[in-house]
Amino acid sequence: MVRMAITALVLLGLLATAALAEPAINVAAVEVFANSQGQPVPIFVTGGDAVTGFNLRAQIGDGTGPGAEPVFQGIGYAGSIWNIGSPGYEAMDGPVAEAPQFAQASVVLMPPTTVPAAGLVATLMIDTRGFYELASFPLALGGTEIGADSAFILSGRRNWRA
Repeated sequence: MVRMAITALVLLGLLATAALAEPAINVAAVEVFANSQGQPVPIFVTGGDAVTGFNLRAQIGDGTGPGAEPVFQGIGYAGSIWNIGSPGYEAMDGPVAEAPQFAQASVVLMPPTTVPAAGLVATLMIDTRGFYELASFPLALGGTEIGADSAFILSGRRNWRA
C-alpha cells in the first residue's frame, strides 16, 4: 500500500521565565496511508510547565484553499495530558467547516486544576482519500493562514505560542 509522508514543522515555544521547564511541541515526520481516512497524527509536548489549557491552530498542506491536499477529520484527546479525571476539562474542536485543511481546538481545565506540559497533547485525525501517489505535505501549528498560532495557557493567561 502506498504511504504518504506528513512532514511536520517542529515548533518550539519559549516562555519569558527561565525557572520553569518551557513547553516545546514536537511533531515528528509521520507516514500515513494513501486513500484512507481517520489516520492519527499525535502531537506531543515536553517541558513540564503547569498548564491550564491549550488553543490548537493547525494547517495541513500549503493552506491556500481547495488544492490537492489532505484534510482534517477531527481532533482527539484520548490518552492525552488533559484526561486527568478531576475536576474535568472542556474541549471544543474540529476542522474549519469550509476549509478542512485547517483545524482549531481549545482545551480548558476547570480552575484551579493544572497539568504538566509533558506528553500527548492531542491526536489529529487526517483524511487522505483521493491521494493515490506517494506525497509529502507540511503540518504547521504556528504561522498558519488561520491567523493565530497554537498556544498553551499558563496560570490563566496565554503566554506561550508555537
